[in-house]
Amino acid sequence: MNYLEISLLLRPETYTLCKEKLEETINKITDLNDLKLYATELNTFLYTTYIIKYQKDYLHIFETNRKAIFTCNGIDELRKVIINILDAYKKISDNILQNNDDVLIREVINEINENYYTKVTLKSIAGKHNVTENYLCRLFSEKTGYRFCDYINSLRVKKAEQLLVEGNKSLDYISDVCGFSSQSHFSVTFKKYYNISPGKYKLEAKNNKLKQIL
Repeated sequence: MNYLEISLLLRPETYTLCKEKLEETINKITDLNDLKLYATELNTFLYTTYIIKYQKDYLHIFETNRKAIFTCNGIDELRKVIINILDAYKKISDNILQNNDDVLIREVINEINENYYTKVTLKSIAGKHNVTENYLCRLFSEKTGYRFCDYINSLRVKKAEQLLVEGNKSLDYISDVCGFSSQSHFSVTFKKYYNISPGKYKLEAKNNKLKQIL
């Protein structure tokens, strides 16, 4: 297994395979000096690759790995050091991906908050950010605790509730201005959150206002 193959497989979804292949390779090297050379070249290759890929200097990781290579005792310990080198660079990838995911979700939430009253869909937003629908759906749920559609509906229902309390807008108008596809969709969704139809909610809000006046 060459160094390029390792760097290409050093991703969360293929890390296990990468580690297995690396272990197969280093277990075949039985000379300590040869294994030190392999470890040194691997460390150097990954260090250089990550500088180019992420535009950051990881010299402290490179130096820590190099010191571990030349201070280890015996071939078994060196094999463990090599796996630690792999883990060190994987951690960099994980942190970068984590930060990128956080930025993506913040951007998506801002877009939804600003456009919930329009026909905003998982497909349209995923396409805009060049990610798959499945990936965005899973990531959104992990980061927010909401399913994508539930988050949008919660915003729409909250706005609809405010308009119903005001009492001067029709249900058709509220349904349309809050982004529901139809009045029936509005009614079903609203009842899911408030356990009451929007028409009855509007009437109760009106009656409560009258009681306060009287």
